[in-house]
Parts: sequence; C-alpha cells; structure tokens
Amino acid sequence: MSIQESQPTTENLFNPTNHRVLILKSPNMTWFTQKVSMPGITNPPVNTADMFANIPRGGDKVKFDPLAFTFKVQDDFSDYLEIFNWIYGIGFPQEHQQYKTLIEMPSWKGLRSDISIMLMTQTLVPSIEFTFHDAFPISLSGFQLDTDAPATSVKFVSATATFVYTTFDVKHVLVANCAANT
Repeated sequence: MSIQESQPTTENLFNPTNHRVLILKSPNMTWFTQKVSMPGITNPPVNTADMFANIPRGGDKVKFDPLAFTFKVQDDFSDYLEIFNWIYGIGFPQEHQQYKTLIEMPSWKGLRSDISIMLMTQTLVPSIEFTFHDAFPISLSGFQLDTDAPATSVKFVSATATFVYTTFDVKHVLVANCAANT
C-alpha cells in the first residue's frame, strides 16, 4: 500500500453534539440526556511462557467499560425515577410487588434493555449506530440542592446513570441511508 492509498476519505471531524440516544425503558431520561460517556473496550493479553520470557498473545476475553449518561432532571423527577425504580426493582426491593411491577411494564419485556446511540454527520444524517445489548443500570448519582446560587444563573440539576451490558455493536448506517434515498 502506498502513502497515497492510505489518505483519509474525509477531512470532516465529528461534532459531539450530533447524537441521539434511545433507551426504551427510560424515554424521559433519553430525551434529557446531555452527555454520553462512550465506553472503551480492552482485550487484555494472555502470556505464553517460554524458556526465557513471557510472550504476550492476543487475549481471549474482551472487556467493556460501563456506559454513562448525564441528564437534566425534570421538574417532576420522572426521568430520575425511571432509573431509580429500575435499579431499585432489580436490587433488593422492600417487597416482591416492586420487582413484579418492574418486569410487567408493557414496554419492558424483562429487566434489561438494548440502548442505541446514533451518531450524525455534520448535516445531521445518521452515520454510525452503537447498539448496547442487554443493558441495565448499576448506579445513579446523587445531586446537589443549592439555595446559595444567584437567581440570574440557575444551574439546573443533573444526574448520571451508569449502565453495564453484555456486548455492543457498531455499524455504519450512512451507506444504507444514501442508497435508500437514491
């Protein structure tokens, strides 16, 4: 391969505000998501011993970092309570009815949910889709109430929800959209 053949196909850089989030089990939090901390992926090496040294080889178990969303808390706390009740219902609820209510919600179909994050081009055309499979929340941050803030610069309450999942896929969707529009 020559240097000329290895040139980038585009010089456009990704704008981090061009994304959409979809979590079926949490439509309110999805709508008010402000930040997404996209997870990393690692494949720790496995060492093979020989007579003189340990030789690293490609690992056999991929590890995914958690996925985190920071969202603005609504006035009625509906987005915060979606995640709170999800975590609470999975964990050690006070009564069996809480768990039963959680799994019987019409849109839920179980305690886990796929999460989709669509990345858009500069012209807001869908380009890349991340799909996180079998996700569920493991933490929900607290938040600060502050009467000392000046009334002219209200900083609205935010919270962060952290999710784990089994795996995730990344696929291009731009090509499919362009082909469909021609």
